[in-house]
Amino acid sequence: VQGAASGSALSEGVLYEAHPGEPGLVTAKEVGSGKELWRAELGNVTSQPTLTLNEEVIEVQIAGTPWMTLDRSTGEPLD
Repeated sequence: VQGAASGSALSEGVLYEAHPGEPGLVTAKEVGSGKELWRAELGNVTSQPTLTLNEEVIEVQIAGTPWMTLDRSTGEPLD
């Protein structure tokens, strides 16, 4: 689902999910095994983050505002 913005996205057998909270999280899990590949903390997030998948990065937005860009394969922040 390249370029789609929502709280979760599935691409190439990996499910990416964003969760609000203290801290808010983005996780990447293998669909077949359920194994967590990585997780990235977003800080204190009270509203549902949205994810936009691009070729090599994930753009995280909160309430429509760009929040963080993550490396899609490692979850490391690129800011």
